[in-house]
Amino acid sequence: MPNIDNQIYLAIILGLLVLTAALLFVVLRRVSQLEKSAPDLLPLRQENAALTAKQDMLASTVDASLKGLQGQFSAFALHNEQTMENMRRSMVDSMGKIQQDTGKQLDAIRATVDEKLQDTLDKKLNESFRLVSERLEQVYKGLGEMQTIASGVG
Repeated sequence: MPNIDNQIYLAIILGLLVLTAALLFVVLRRVSQLEKSAPDLLPLRQENAALTAKQDMLASTVDASLKGLQGQFSAFALHNEQTMENMRRSMVDSMGKIQQDTGKQLDAIRATVDEKLQDTLDKKLNESFRLVSERLEQVYKGLGEMQTIASGVG
């Protein structure tokens, strides 16, 4: 039985080959007929050639335009990059100046606060020393009076 199946497959393949050869013959015959009627196709061929030329011209124009746009985009990108770098430098410089100004202002405020604290401290110390001196003077007077009373009692 396997031989019969192989024979059937072989017959089918041979039939397909014959059919393909016949189809190829028909196609070649039709091509030959079309070539004989080529004078009728001459205007179509000329129009096709003109359209192909226009298509090629449009393709080259589009390519040139794309290259031009690519160049412009590259120039814009470079310009934007330079502008951003300039802005960054400007911001860094401005921030540095602001920091310096803030530092100077803080130093001035610190000096003013220190000066006022020193003045206040000096005033308070002087007042305290004055009060201590007055109290000591009163104590000495009291002691003098006590000595006078003690010598009077004695």
